[in-house]
Amino acid sequence: MRQRAYQRVAHTQWQDRFNLILSRTQEPVLLCTLENKQLIARADRFAQNHFDLLGSGEQRFATIPWHTDFRLEAQNPNADCEFDADLFYADIVIFSSQKTRIQKDIKLPWELSRFQPAPILGYAFTQTNDTRYADAAKQQITSWLEHNPYLLGVNWMNPMEVGIRAANWITAWQQLKPFFIKDEAFCQRFICSLWDHLQFIEHNWEWYDGRTSNHYLSNLVGYAYLCSFFDEKKRWQYCLSELIHELNWQVFDEGTSYEGSTRYHQLVTELFLHGFLVARQMGESINQKIVDKLDRMITFGERCTPEGQHQPIAIGDDDSGSLFYKGLYDSRLLLKKIDKPSRISVSSGTFTYPKFGVSIIKSDRWHVTLRHHAYHPRQPSGHFHEDPASITLFYNGIPIIVDPGSYLYTASPYWRNAFRSMESHSTFYPHGRKSFYSNDLFSLTVPPGNSNYVTNDNRIETTHALFGAEVTRRIAIENEQIIITDYASCSMRWQLIFGPDIELERKKKHWIIRHKSDQILKLRSELSLSLGSAFYSPGYGKKRAVQCLIAKTDSQQRSLQTFII
Repeated sequence: MRQRAYQRVAHTQWQDRFNLILSRTQEPVLLCTLENKQLIARADRFAQNHFDLLGSGEQRFATIPWHTDFRLEAQNPNADCEFDADLFYADIVIFSSQKTRIQKDIKLPWELSRFQPAPILGYAFTQTNDTRYADAAKQQITSWLEHNPYLLGVNWMNPMEVGIRAANWITAWQQLKPFFIKDEAFCQRFICSLWDHLQFIEHNWEWYDGRTSNHYLSNLVGYAYLCSFFDEKKRWQYCLSELIHELNWQVFDEGTSYEGSTRYHQLVTELFLHGFLVARQMGESINQKIVDKLDRMITFGERCTPEGQHQPIAIGDDDSGSLFYKGLYDSRLLLKKIDKPSRISVSSGTFTYPKFGVSIIKSDRWHVTLRHHAYHPRQPSGHFHEDPASITLFYNGIPIIVDPGSYLYTASPYWRNAFRSMESHSTFYPHGRKSFYSNDLFSLTVPPGNSNYVTNDNRIETTHALFGAEVTRRIAIENEQIIITDYASCSMRWQLIFGPDIELERKKKHWIIRHKSDQILKLRSELSLSLGSAFYSPGYGKKRAVQCLIAKTDSQQRSLQTFII
């Protein structure tokens, strides 16, 4: 099987295809917008096999561990960190650990094998003509091919990963081709492996139960890159029709992903942008309705992003995933390469997205979100959290009240459920309520329906009765202060989860909110709040202890207010 690529090129048909690819000049799809200094700094690190993935911390490898959870290995050298490199992909089973114990996480070898550093090495080569960047990319690809024979091991298990790797390889090829073609044997092996990627995706579409997700979309976008690379026009027409169908199916008309997660919305936006960029490269004209929906998708991400931050606040799951290396390009510039949207995006104001289930107040100083319950059974529930009426709050770009993030998936069911539970969100709920989640780590039994909501200038409100008791939360900005008004009709529990670097100090009638020792805000409340501890995850694989405020009330109906000044 390791000789598969070399054997195939002996056939005349493949030799003709190989020569055609070598002779074609193809404009790169991806537009790099990293500053040259940043680009070279990253390329220098990647050229020396330095990687920092999913909370691993900076790691340097003499030999790249393609089948190892090197994050766990760094934390616990005695743990089982290896995945079987010779196991047939369809026979691989992902096991979850029990209780609090962390076990090896398949996402680490997957993330490494996405090859997102390769395009950065390619761009550094084109900027500097320094062959060490090209040679590093070639050596890393050769190493992967040696250690990942077709259909064997975890890096052939997931079609999403296969598609993302193909897109990154092809983007790197478009930059590094002048260097690569000096080694014909390498080119043969590389190009034939890309054909294996195409064949694998064709026979392993991630359709599941019809509720397609970012996985199937990643299949399509990787397939789009492969169709363009091999000039497969018939295959391309199928791919394009599916891309258009999925845009209509997975993205609401308001421009939000139906997976219920802001960070997965960010990934889905990136995937659709690149899918339709390939379409433009293939000579397709893009319907204006598609361009406008892509604009609305980008706009939603912008409105979810506080001033001074580089990505949207986290609502729902966050696995830190992307198609290409984050920060490599600007979404607005990519959209201009597709076409010009017919409307102007507004970044500040008060906005509600009823289908997604969130309202946003965005101003120069404040960024506030309020989660509404919104779910239809046609939506996949795997990336939802138990977060009705939860809030986030940023002040001058500083995270004050936060969503907890996700931390881990299969590596620990305990932590997976803890981070997506209602107890970890900045919300309130009845005592004794029943959890949505079960032992299935990628689904929630989310009740269908939409909560009532109200949106006015600088005021957002939601009402739901998911637990048999009606609750209402209203947030307003008045005279440069945040007023949170909560109505509860039974005994309830509250918590507010505070961001990293926030310290709380209790005074007689209020709480001082400090950021890195500097007082920035005060909080007073009609609730009897006490100080507690919680966890916050800034990205997949990372966990930090933070402070929270907790309160409980009796069964008396009441309306209670909290002021942040």
